[in-house]
Amino acid sequence: MIHKEHHRSHRAGWLRAAVLGANDGIVSTSSLILGVAAANTAQSDIMLAGVAGLVAGAMSMAAGEYVSEPLPLARYCLCWWPGGPRHHS
Repeated sequence: MIHKEHHRSHRAGWLRAAVLGANDGIVSTSSLILGVAAANTAQSDIMLAGVAGLVAGAMSMAAGEYVSEPLPLARYCLCWWPGGPRHHS
């Protein structure tokens, strides 16, 4: 008897990206805040650096995600253009 298992792990890519992105954001922002705080600066300057780091990190992640995802038209052209690659993403 052949048992075929069905897994849904291929659909969890967004969860992996979210966890790794959150981990990256926490570590980088914490490092920035600790570095600014170690310079004996005022509390308002530490907060400003933390907020600036959060905004810069979010914009960087958003730009990277935008650039890495091909447009549907580009995906169509790559798959069906004569002589182009024949793989489907």
